[in-house]
Amino acid sequence: MGIVRRLSALMKQSRVEREIDEELRSHLEMRAADNVVQGMTKEEASRDARLRFGNPVAVKESVQAEDVALGIESLFADLRYGLRGCLKNPGFTVVAVLTLALGIGVNTTFFTAYDGVALKSLPVKDADGLLRVEQWLASGATGDPQFFFSWPEYLYYRDHSRDLMETIVASRLISVPAIPPGASVASAETLQGQMVSDNYFPTLASSAAAGRFFLAEETRPAAEPVMVLSYPFWQRRFDADPSIVGKTMKVNDATFTIIGVAPRDFIGTGAPPLVPDFWAPVAMQARLEPGHLWLEQPNDSQLQMLARLRPGISRSQAEAQFLLLAEQWGRANHHQDKTIAITLERASFFGETNTVWFRGVVALLMAVVGLVLLIACANLANMLMARGNMRRHEIAVRRALGASRTRLLRQLLTESILLALMGGAAGLLLSVWMSHLLGVVLTQMVQSLQIVGGSAFTLNLTADIRVYAYTLLLSLGTGVIFGLYPALRFSKADAISALKDEGATSGQQTTRSRLRSLLVGGQFAVSLFLLISAGLLIQGIRRSLTVDPGYETKRVFFVSLNAGRRPSPALQRAVINRLESMPGVASVAIASKPPGTGTYTVPAIVEGSRGSEWSLRGGALGDLVSPGYFHTMNVPILWGRNFYPAGGRIRSPRRDSKRSNCEAIMARRRCHWKTAQAGFGVQ
Repeated sequence: MGIVRRLSALMKQSRVEREIDEELRSHLEMRAADNVVQGMTKEEASRDARLRFGNPVAVKESVQAEDVALGIESLFADLRYGLRGCLKNPGFTVVAVLTLALGIGVNTTFFTAYDGVALKSLPVKDADGLLRVEQWLASGATGDPQFFFSWPEYLYYRDHSRDLMETIVASRLISVPAIPPGASVASAETLQGQMVSDNYFPTLASSAAAGRFFLAEETRPAAEPVMVLSYPFWQRRFDADPSIVGKTMKVNDATFTIIGVAPRDFIGTGAPPLVPDFWAPVAMQARLEPGHLWLEQPNDSQLQMLARLRPGISRSQAEAQFLLLAEQWGRANHHQDKTIAITLERASFFGETNTVWFRGVVALLMAVVGLVLLIACANLANMLMARGNMRRHEIAVRRALGASRTRLLRQLLTESILLALMGGAAGLLLSVWMSHLLGVVLTQMVQSLQIVGGSAFTLNLTADIRVYAYTLLLSLGTGVIFGLYPALRFSKADAISALKDEGATSGQQTTRSRLRSLLVGGQFAVSLFLLISAGLLIQGIRRSLTVDPGYETKRVFFVSLNAGRRPSPALQRAVINRLESMPGVASVAIASKPPGTGTYTVPAIVEGSRGSEWSLRGGALGDLVSPGYFHTMNVPILWGRNFYPAGGRIRSPRRDSKRSNCEAIMARRRCHWKTAQAGFGVQ
């Protein structure tokens, strides 16, 4: 009740101050009355009472410091005084706020990107409880082998862990040719789809935007094919028409019925955040990927697994259960690469954000952008030192009137923190704009590089409570950093020397000059470091654009053909022959991944080794190409020979004429590779 009474007194501050003044005056009068009784005159008694009592202003401040409500009122008074000082010096205020806005804005933008990549939860039901299953293998293989499981393996985990957790799976995105409802064969287009388990939508989404989700009987292999459209595809392709539910779409010569549309914000399970055009049950795998039947293969890992723990189950319990099941599964199915650990990581938009390399990169970038803020802090500290010199007379007068050093220190720190908060607010506004621009640039870059195929790439860089809290803490810390030393120095200034005219040009001028020189030198050093780093980065980018990659780049063009995951050799040969017959085309080759767009990892066994199929650490990076690939890309075979074209062996080329013989081998230009998306290099 005492605190409440004091806080209510904050609304009546003038009356409280009058009561304190009256109490101080009564003490002085009582002391003077005692002096008169002892024989002093009235004037002598009053003077002696004031001397013994001390400075009434300092006593009043000490009383206010001990009272919670009066302390809050004093803080508001400091803020009002600091705000008046900022308005009195608009030039200084604008420069200080803009300087801090740049430093805080850059740091906040970087944290917003980090928050969007690693900290934000997926827009699904109970997102904080959704965990991604990651396995650690004895071979040390990393990447996809850690996160993907086979369908029989998932069924084993699901059936033996029902009491601990609920598990779901989702496949990689697949490209399929499709004919939308009402369209002709000539209007066929390539769609990005994803196969999911029957409990995928009930676990992650509350309700459909239109229609419904899968029923249990629709997730069996013998059931009629059904699909759920994503909201972006539904809006983009069908103009959000609800009557599309119930219509059919032809995919890979199979007729799929559209039964529903996912919610607006639903993007799936991320890692990376790609939104497919549709979802279908895993049981439809044979229809979506004819020619590659992995559904019944226990060692064909095509599915990413996620789990949600039951109430009362800890993560360590679930990990131990998973590891036990993994060991049992490996022994029963003779899995060569033993699982030595299972971890459950919080599902985020991007995968592998808990690795050492990712955290190292984040720490490095945080240090770089922190240097920008450090420059801003040094600049502001220098400005406050200069401004403090101009205010030495004002501070000395306040000291002479009885203000304590603690009171002055608090006032000066309040002013610097007020500046920092204003700079933080401006920096947050700048960060919102920079984050939006960064999101647009990165999305367009990813789409232009065809890294995600035709899928909608989602990068959520909007500010949330973590970004606001980070900006607030950063602003408060910045205000203390650049304001603490000036406040400490000028709050202990000698009042007598400062009040003299010569005090403005003498005293501690040498020390201040050294400090300013140190600040300026530090700013110059850090700025030079950042400029050199930026110059090296730009030079590296320029060289990467002009370096010889080892293959033809000027006369080679990438032509995308999508005929399902496994286009037949006859279709590939027909396309190659058609392209080669075009005027100006010298040669044609096929590659599953064109140069510069990545590779894939395959198991590898060293000849003569008794190790596992992952005996080469992490496997081997590879690409599927046609025999004409090296000729089309103008890449010589320095040792050995080229691939044999389909249809028979060709005599091995002599080493002393490797290039000419290789070109002779390429002349037939036929291939037998089966790829999800054949990339034709045309020269």
